[in-house]
This record gives sequence, structure tokens and C-alpha cells, in this order.
Amino acid sequence: MKYLSLLKKLAQSSDHHSHKMSCLIIRQGKIIGRGYNSLGTHPESKHAFYCKHAEFNAFIDSNRDIEGSTVYIFRENKMGVPSLARPCTSCYKLLTSEKVKRIVYTFEGSYKEEKLK
Repeated sequence: MKYLSLLKKLAQSSDHHSHKMSCLIIRQGKIIGRGYNSLGTHPESKHAFYCKHAEFNAFIDSNRDIEGSTVYIFRENKMGVPSLARPCTSCYKLLTSEKVKRIVYTFEGSYKEEKLK
């Protein structure tokens, strides 16, 4: 997968205890957004945590302009093997609504690609 080494390095910035994920948004060969999943405290509780997804953080980093881009998403399991990183339903809706043209994500030691309409 193109950008694999950069995605691996970026995922190490995640503070999530079990899922280290990262995302790059590429348009015309240039990185326009990058992100990793991050934990935060829910505003209504000092003890409940939520996770901001890598795709959302990369979208914010891109200044919310990702039309026509390719999104690369990476996840590595505890044994260092690339694992399923397909976007969740909410992130998938975000990417399709912003007219991303392609998603590439890790999948069980390899990767998959989806072209979006």
C-alpha cells in the first residue's frame, strides 16, 4: 500500500490503548489531511471515554475540503500485522458526503480498495 510507512508512523501517535489507527487524505499526489484516533473524556462524565476517529481528525486537518481525494486508513493489531480498518458507518457517510473518490484501507495483512460514487 502506498504511504504505508507514513501511516504506520502516524498511528503510533494514537493514545488509544488497543486500536492504533491513522488516516491520510491525498489529492493530486499531495497530503491534504492527516489524523489518528484519539481518546477524550465525554463532556458529561469524568470517567466515560469516547474516541475521535482517525478519518474525522484527518478531515478536520484538511480544512474540510476533501472532494475528489483518496483516503488511506491504517490499523495494526498488537502483533504488528495490518488489520481491518474499513471506516465505520459514520465515517463512511462523512467521506461519501464530501465526495471522496476512493478509500484504501488495511485488511487482514493486506489492503482493500473501494471506489465511491
